[in-house]
Formats: sequence, C-alpha cells, structure tokens
Amino acid sequence: MLTKVTDCMTTVVPMVNCNASFRDVVIEVSSKKLGITMVTDETGMVTGIITDGDIRRAVQKHEELQTLTAKDFMTHSFKSVLATDMINDALEIMDVNKITTLAVKEKSDATAPIIGILHIHDIYGFRKK
Repeated sequence: MLTKVTDCMTTVVPMVNCNASFRDVVIEVSSKKLGITMVTDETGMVTGIITDGDIRRAVQKHEELQTLTAKDFMTHSFKSVLATDMINDALEIMDVNKITTLAVKEKSDATAPIIGILHIHDIYGFRKK
C-alpha cells in the first residue's frame, strides 16, 4: 500500500480538558464516534488519551463516577504517527500494540499538536464520512 496516513485520517479530534467530568468524557467519546478522546492539560497541551476500555475499567474500579475527572482515569502515554507516514507502518503499530486508533501529528516533536486521528475503520473504509 502506498497510501499515507493523511489520506485516511480524520481531522476530527475528540478533546477534553483534564478536569472534565466522567459524564463529559463519555459524551465526547460517544459524539465523535471514534472510541477515544484526547486529554489536554490547563495549557491546552495533549497529555493523555481515554479509550472506551479506559471508561469500562473506570466503571469497574470506581464507585463514585460523578467525582471522577479525566485526569483520574486517562492513559498518559499514547501511540502516534506522522501524517506523512505510510499506512502499512501505522497498521504495524496498531497490530503490535493491539489498538485500533492512533493520534496523528505533523512532526515528531513531543509537543507537536494532534492534527487528526487514524482509526482502523478509516483505513479499511468501514466508516462513512
């Protein structure tokens, strides 16, 4: 495949602040239909990710969901690719890490903004745009 990440990614990036309530996180994940949301700190820098799996684990672990904020159950590390990377490389990262979504950046700098999301359904054309 000679396709690049930029050819398949969506530029819709689900995003919540680290102080967002559990409810607001679930609403953002559900409304964008990607199964994830990125989490930003007070300065707007992306510091983590929350996936459907993180939400399920939070429900199992915490009794008082209404007191949870995004920073309480987000995953601090997340996988990303460059928009110019080849789709085959992105698929390899997904396969090795057993994930279905990658954050997309323009440059490999750790502080580079997230410009898109690559979901496995976008690669295989399952998602209607």
